Amino acid sequence: MGSPDSTIQIRNTITNQLIKTLTGHNGLVNIVSWSPDGKILASASRDKTIKLWDVSTGKQIATISGYSGKAADLAWVWSPDSKIIAIAYPDNTIKLWDVATGKFSKTLTGNNSKISMMSWNPRGQGLAVWSKDEKIQLWHTSTGKLLQTISGYDAGYEAKNIENIWSPDGNAIALANPSIVKIWDVSTGKLIKTIDHGFGTSTATIINFVWSSDSKKLVSTNIGGAIIWDINTGKRIKEIMEIYAASAVWSPDGKKLAVGGQEGKITIWDITTGKSQILYGHGFFVTNFDWNQDGKILISVGMDNTIKIWDVTTGKRLKTLFGFGHDGGIIDIRWNPQSKILASTGQYGKKTILWNMDVNNLVANKVIQDKEISKKINFPAHKSSVTSLVWSPNGKILASNAREEEGGTIKLWNTSTGKSLNIPSGNQKIAIANIAWNPNGKTFATTGRERIVKKVSGNSGAIANEIEYGGTKLVIWDATTGKPLKTIDAAKSEKLVWSPDGKTLATSEDTNIRLWDAATGQLLKTINGQSIYPNFAWSPDGKTIVGYDLDRMKLWDVTTGKLSTTLVGLKLEELSTGGGETGNMIGAIAWSRDGKFIATTDVSRTIQIWDVTAGKFIKSLTGHGSAILDVVWSDDSKTLTSVSQDKTIKRWDISTGKVLETIGINLPHTLRVSWSSDGKKLAAGEWFNLTNNQRIQIWDINLDN
Repeated sequence: MGSPDSTIQIRNTITNQLIKTLTGHNGLVNIVSWSPDGKILASASRDKTIKLWDVSTGKQIATISGYSGKAADLAWVWSPDSKIIAIAYPDNTIKLWDVATGKFSKTLTGNNSKISMMSWNPRGQGLAVWSKDEKIQLWHTSTGKLLQTISGYDAGYEAKNIENIWSPDGNAIALANPSIVKIWDVSTGKLIKTIDHGFGTSTATIINFVWSSDSKKLVSTNIGGAIIWDINTGKRIKEIMEIYAASAVWSPDGKKLAVGGQEGKITIWDITTGKSQILYGHGFFVTNFDWNQDGKILISVGMDNTIKIWDVTTGKRLKTLFGFGHDGGIIDIRWNPQSKILASTGQYGKKTILWNMDVNNLVANKVIQDKEISKKINFPAHKSSVTSLVWSPNGKILASNAREEEGGTIKLWNTSTGKSLNIPSGNQKIAIANIAWNPNGKTFATTGRERIVKKVSGNSGAIANEIEYGGTKLVIWDATTGKPLKTIDAAKSEKLVWSPDGKTLATSEDTNIRLWDAATGQLLKTINGQSIYPNFAWSPDGKTIVGYDLDRMKLWDVTTGKLSTTLVGLKLEELSTGGGETGNMIGAIAWSRDGKFIATTDVSRTIQIWDVTAGKFIKSLTGHGSAILDVVWSDDSKTLTSVSQDKTIKRWDISTGKVLETIGINLPHTLRVSWSSDGKKLAAGEWFNLTNNQRIQIWDINLDN
């Protein structure tokens, strides 16, 4: 580690013990770089020198002048055998330094522009030099001769991918623009292959590309997935569908490819068999992978702030590590088999965390695998994103609806079979936004905007339907017949909740909550606030409503409509957001069955517990790696169960704030989950996939067994 006090500290990554302090610089040390064999360290300082150090003795091998002192100006790279370090200078030359003697050996001249990056041929005798004039020069480092200058590629290629340009055998380099990968023979400098993705003028572009270990294949990633190419023929071998495929990593033997992206799933393609394996476990964007040495264990990371370790043979998730110290998700992972340490890097490179983990022995030592709940039912439900899921009180029926593109359609499902029961009549007249089931189980209510169909004629004179939306309607339905019983003009409505006795409906707007008599449809009372969040909840006795108003948690008396209590100890603005989460700032508000506590969730990956009697915030429950979607209280109000986008369920002891149990659950790409009233079943509606066939999944939840 370079230090402002001009020293370099070398520490043991397991014990954090200081092994050695290197002194000799006269200014802040702003860059350090290990040689590939780990025996030599190069350091750059604001004193405008670069030093080479023998790590075992702590002695200087050489002091190299000519460095500007600015980190942004430095381009350097070690040869694969650790014998040479190449350093770019302000005069656009490259100087090669012999590490064994510490002496300058050769100068490479001929660049007419500032050098930004360099990449050494994996076989050791070639150096690719990237300069600001958008040319790549290939040098033979032993002779100092310029072999080739490559400029026949599109300037749209991003220099950040230069580490991928060399084929592993060192015989070719590849460069990409938004739609084309070009491959050159290094020995002749000739263009030998052009791989055209055919994106044309579409928004799709090549995100990245990676060579296979045998240099015979190349995988490119784009917004729609990953494409594996045969280098000899230039033809596609395989396409893997994935929303925004940002990561694709070959196994060490080159026989398997892992692909991840926005959907949170991992696709592993076996080149030998041609078969694909799908691993579900991340709650959001899969950002990167690493393999163990024999390719049997895969390590994945994502924007849900988790690290997943997989047995590729069985497809089982062996372990989940939660990256609590990372803000904004995890973007990279590396495993060191010698030190048995995992290193994870957070978004924007702000923090690296080291984990003590012997990946190879997870299977051999029969480490206890993460317990996981299997799906009970999985069925196609809607053509567009599932926006609401509500259980009937007895848990036998599930009501769902989709986005307005589908007309806000309500569907009722048998939760034992997944079969559709009926679609309420007159449904297409209202674009449903919210559903709430009456505690008596006989009726349910919906809110949504009125759909107005108009006949319009186009330029050709053809008549077509044009949809406009009117005011918000509150509709009460008969759950048995599916017919509307009462329709109420409800103005704007963002949330809908029944009172515990099933006689009153509450709807939320921007600045108020309205209470409606379910029998007559009359407006009973308006609770006024300043800026009320859509989510709110009734107390178990039906006398109080709790919700967030501006940045405070507040309780209102239902009888008077007046503010009764403002809970103290925590403001909404104090809740920090995490990476990869989507949805509202306030995810859920749940009142304990005994009425003594309130639990709230938010995108900061924590659960807040409030004491109603004391009128204050008392503790946060931390342990999830991503946004918490929903919580449910136990009957005795002593434990709380939560489900998160990190694809785990946790049961908490409220008195201690400790996690009693964690289990895995393979949620789909979802923002909508729903607990049955007894907390023993969970439903999730798919938010998005590539098939326009969004599914609903149901699990039996029993954490006591």
